[in-house]
Amino acid sequence: MATKKTERKVRVSKVPEGETKQQKFVRLATARVNKVRKALDQIGLLGGASYDSTEDQRNKITEAIKECVEYNVNRLSKVKMSKDTFRF
Repeated sequence: MATKKTERKVRVSKVPEGETKQQKFVRLATARVNKVRKALDQIGLLGGASYDSTEDQRNKITEAIKECVEYNVNRLSKVKMSKDTFRF
């Protein structure tokens, strides 16, 4: 029996010809902000009845998200800060 390979589809966004840096910023920022919002919604779902967590775990997740947001808001504003990796 032959095994079936699972193929991953790589999404390649088409870059408009003659796109300016401003247009590129808007295109990428829109996609990335929407992706982050969806990921945050998924993290929020962890607070539902289907999961069990401790207050300490929830606080660590909340703090990691806040630190990441602060770091990247400052980075967007061209202010340099250190970046740590999230761990329980």
